[in-house]
Amino acid sequence: MIFPPLGILILWGLWVFQAIWCWLNVRRFYRRLRLQTGRSPFVGHLLKLPVVVIVPVKGVDDEFEQHVRGLFSQTHPMYRLVFVTESESEPAHVELRQLIDRLPRAAGLGRVDLLAAGLAEHEGQKVHNLRCGLATVDEDDGVVVFADADAVPGDDWLKAMAEAAIKKNYGAATGYRWFIPADSNWATHFASVINSSVATMLGPGYRNHAWGGSMAMTIPQMRECRLADYWQGALSDDYQLTRAVHHQKMRVYFMSRGMVASPVRFTWARLIEFARRQYLITRVYSPWAWWRVLAVLSLYVAGWVSAIVGLLAGWTWAIAAIGGVMVFDVLRAIKRRQIVKKLYGRETVQQMTAVFIMEAVATPLWMTLHWLLAASTLFGRRIRWAGITYLMRGRQDIVIESRDLTP
Repeated sequence: MIFPPLGILILWGLWVFQAIWCWLNVRRFYRRLRLQTGRSPFVGHLLKLPVVVIVPVKGVDDEFEQHVRGLFSQTHPMYRLVFVTESESEPAHVELRQLIDRLPRAAGLGRVDLLAAGLAEHEGQKVHNLRCGLATVDEDDGVVVFADADAVPGDDWLKAMAEAAIKKNYGAATGYRWFIPADSNWATHFASVINSSVATMLGPGYRNHAWGGSMAMTIPQMRECRLADYWQGALSDDYQLTRAVHHQKMRVYFMSRGMVASPVRFTWARLIEFARRQYLITRVYSPWAWWRVLAVLSLYVAGWVSAIVGLLAGWTWAIAAIGGVMVFDVLRAIKRRQIVKKLYGRETVQQMTAVFIMEAVATPLWMTLHWLLAASTLFGRRIRWAGITYLMRGRQDIVIESRDLTP
């Protein structure tokens, strides 16, 4: 038997430990989901807390009506909606005006406002729209919830987020997205499996960050955190909300029932643009999180590459390392499949069969792609988002370099 160098053995040990930890982490996520799902979906005293939902909107896709319909059909007994677009002439504004007039409304839905924020000058357009929506919050509102218009929330999503917002010792609550492939492109499947690996990292409050498509705060929390001040001049809404909460020595509560399905279609070019945008924003707004992600991905890739080299060199320990990691990769994929079934049902599980197979047997492939995407953002501060090119000079120092003028 040929023994590899001690350093390689240590690397493989860490690699196997990482695979075990990832599996255990997904198991913990599933237990948390079952626990939160088993609770009463709405506690009685929350019935007295009116909720305002602020939805920044840019662009219209094939599922746009389905997304808006989901917001109109929430089971919360007392809520109102505020949609905010860039201008009255953009397609989303025109489409929303028609949908507001004709879509059926849940019994608890009150007023629906449609605002045009105007062009952002020194901040992200999404943040600009959100700050416009914040101006509509009044003393009658108890909880403010922020949502994206490109996701499909379940009927009880708003109840769950309102419940989570009042948790003691927490400054805000968050859900997250789960990418559901809407086509058969390989890029879409890669995006889905990579996104799911990020989603199941959420859990205990000490490590959570908010996600902009599903966030909630009580109005007193929002004012105590001075959210509007943290958003002024910023590009990222969620990282800045997280920062505002942490500066008040509070944490972000993760509500698994606040997970929303996001039907997606990716080409390779769009996947690369999307992933680079996410990680460039992360590097600017949360450098520690960016380095942590890169370290985790680097460990997996280094373990895999060195194990392949070890096989070629005749190191039999490489077989044990690869076998151990592959076992836990499969176990992790099985558990993620159970999570999707619990969240979205059997039909969605069947729709995502290719994704689960990819996660189970092709982890080295998608982890390497994930590493390449993250590592590619080691340098640079310029992104293109929704037709606008931004230069991030700092968290609240944003330059708009160009924008598409056509709606």
